[in-house]
Amino acid sequence: MADTKISEETPAAALTGAELIALVQDSGNVRSNVEDVAAFGNKLKPVYVAGNWIILSSGTFTNGVSSAMSADTIYFSPISIERAISIEELGFRKRANVAGGAAQLAIYASDPTTRLPTGDALASTSGFSLEGAANFDQTAALSGGAIALQPGLYWAAMNTSASGIQFNYVFGCDLMNRYIGGASASNVLGDSYNGLSVAGGYGVWPDLSAASFSFAARANFLLAAKVTALA
Repeated sequence: MADTKISEETPAAALTGAELIALVQDSGNVRSNVEDVAAFGNKLKPVYVAGNWIILSSGTFTNGVSSAMSADTIYFSPISIERAISIEELGFRKRANVAGGAAQLAIYASDPTTRLPTGDALASTSGFSLEGAANFDQTAALSGGAIALQPGLYWAAMNTSASGIQFNYVFGCDLMNRYIGGASASNVLGDSYNGLSVAGGYGVWPDLSAASFSFAARANFLLAAKVTALA
C-alpha cells in the first residue's frame, strides 16, 4: 500500500473511542486498538467490578485510630469516582465501642469552584448501631436505593448520635492535601489536615450551599461502597 503522510491522517481529536489510532511504521500503518490503550490506563486507575466492594477514599490507609468524633457534628471525607458507576451500600470500620450510639452516612457533591461539600445530600443511609467490638465493619444500604455517580470529586459525610466514635482514617489524604489545599503550608504538609466538619443534628442532612466548614484533625474516615452497576 502507498505511504500515508502523517499530515493526511485523521487528527486524534476527531477519533472516537471505537476507532483505531494510526501509528506510522516504515511504509505501512501499524494500528493499535484504543481498548489496548485504555487497558494500560486501567492499570493506573481503579477498575470497578459490579458486585464488589471498593474503597473510594484516596491516600494512605491506616489502622491508626482517628480523633474522637462529637455528637451532633457532621464530618466530611473527600472521595473520588473514576468512572460512571452505581452504588447501593456504604461502609466504614469503627475502632471503639460507643454504648447506645448510632451513626449515619451520606454522599454530597463538591462545589465546582471551592471544591467543598455543597447542596443537599445526594444519598444517605438509615441509622445503624455503634455498639459492639472494636475493629467492627459497619455497612448500611442507601435509603433510596442505588444511586448513579458520574466521575468526579464527592464528599462522604458521617454524623453520630453520641460522642466518642473512632474509625480507620486516611493518613495524609491525597485528595485533601493535593487537590483542595489549605490556607498555609502546615495545613497540607502534616497529617492533621484530613477532613471537614460542620454543626448538624443527628438524622438531619442539611443543604450545605451556604455552610461554613471547620477543618477536623484526623477525621477523614475510610469509606467503602458496594458497586451495583457500571455505566
